[in-house]
Amino acid sequence: MTLLLTLKHMCSTFHPPEQAFNSQIINMYDQNVLIKIIISWIHKHICEIKSHDYNQQLVSLFTNKNIIVNTKYVINYLIKNRFFKYTKITIEDLIYALILIDHLIAAHSVQLSGSTAYYLLSISLIVSIKFNNDFYNSNHHYSKLTVINMNKINILELLIFRLLNGNLWIKSNELDHYCQYLGILVSSYKCNTSMIKPIEEKDREDRQDRQDREDREDKKDQEDEDC
Repeated sequence: MTLLLTLKHMCSTFHPPEQAFNSQIINMYDQNVLIKIIISWIHKHICEIKSHDYNQQLVSLFTNKNIIVNTKYVINYLIKNRFFKYTKITIEDLIYALILIDHLIAAHSVQLSGSTAYYLLSISLIVSIKFNNDFYNSNHHYSKLTVINMNKINILELLIFRLLNGNLWIKSNELDHYCQYLGILVSSYKCNTSMIKPIEEKDREDRQDRQDREDREDKKDQEDEDC
């Protein structure tokens, strides 16, 4: 089951907007709204995954052995509070990374599940940023950003490259196809804000304190790296 199929299911109860969406138009919308919608899309996909849908041998390479209690919180933290805060990633880069994951799902049944979400999203985002931008951070920076061992990042980057036969190119019409469905959700968002469920309130203050500490440490690490 691909992310695109999940996205289509999410759009099935909404009417398409009058203006067709593409990658240029969708970038004009509020970034925070788009991130919320994309995170909800990823989380819904993970919730619908069945154990027989993936290649267990390949998935094991992307499996994070740490137990993830709140997958949606982890995805939100990774995308919004790490990549969008400490890199120059764009919404288009994020969508591009999800399309790469769909290519992996279609070609090799490498599935995006609760146990693989952190590694697979992190590495796909790194690959997307590097492929779409002339200037990007080193893997040393991404290692600190994601708290993934740099050797692990190098290995998984190379694995994605090999699994896709070195073809990381995504045609503009394929990108626009995903954006069209996201546009339906964006248009419906103002009329149905309950579509995006808030992240659990439990332990919010503790999480915020922990995040603030990590942000201060990351800022210090970034300053040290710049020096």
